[in-house]
Amino acid sequence: MDTFNASNQILFSAAEKGQTAEVLLRFAASIGAAAVHVTVGAPPLVRVDGELRRIRDLAAAGDDRGREAADFLSANPLWGAVVTPAAAWRAAAELFARPEQRERFEKTGIVRFVKSLPGVTRYLVTVFRQRGNPAIVCRSLGWGVPTLEDVFRHLPEARKAAERLLAAGEGLVLVAGPAGSGREATLAAVVDFINGASPRHVVTVEDPIRYLHRHGRGVVNQREVGEDVESFESGVRSAVESDADVIAAGDVPDAGTAGPSISGCRPTRTAWPSYLTPPTMIGLWCCREEVNSV
Repeated sequence: MDTFNASNQILFSAAEKGQTAEVLLRFAASIGAAAVHVTVGAPPLVRVDGELRRIRDLAAAGDDRGREAADFLSANPLWGAVVTPAAAWRAAAELFARPEQRERFEKTGIVRFVKSLPGVTRYLVTVFRQRGNPAIVCRSLGWGVPTLEDVFRHLPEARKAAERLLAAGEGLVLVAGPAGSGREATLAAVVDFINGASPRHVVTVEDPIRYLHRHGRGVVNQREVGEDVESFESGVRSAVESDADVIAAGDVPDAGTAGPSISGCRPTRTAWPSYLTPPTMIGLWCCREEVNSV
């Protein structure tokens, strides 16, 4: 049975009452939540001040945030209750903006994309299958592109080190760290710095595109896997052939993609791939000499 077709009736019924996933995300943005979690068998959770909290627990606090949470639950009791399978499927169906996203989820059991709420914020949405039902995590991205000052606000020496690497103008720099460590924000800040500092052609390969760059002294072309290119590997290879001065590949998935990232470096090109690693492998690694010998 196609679960989404069966859930569409629930989707329209819930939407008529106004208790949509978008309403939940708008509320989360209004209280400054960094993320929203929706999974079957538990009430929705929002990450505020670094901790996951139930909305009902926030409402009991009695402060300004608590009063806002109480008003939200009064109008949207669905999001204060334990999430049912029907509610999870409804939320997933609502968030999928394109048929391709739904198809990827049905095929692989996981899909990531960006959901924009005009005038509010943008969310990086991950929908994955667990125990036969969808679970949803929405992480707030905001509207602006992070800068090196933002990323390294509490690590001024790391910011200076990154600026020295950028000043080198060539080679391969790896941005590595575990989930949630800020790899993609760091990569976006690097692109922003280069874009404003020098007239270069920057090509990004991302899945999905998280931050939207404006053209600066040069141009930034952003390519999304599944939308603009078939795969990371083909995207990196095509960037090499597109007269790119800088290639920024977000969340490089495997060795097949890492190879083109490395071989794409030449004495006048810089590559900045990012990698998901265990928590013990965090940092920036520059290997100019090794790359120049490839």
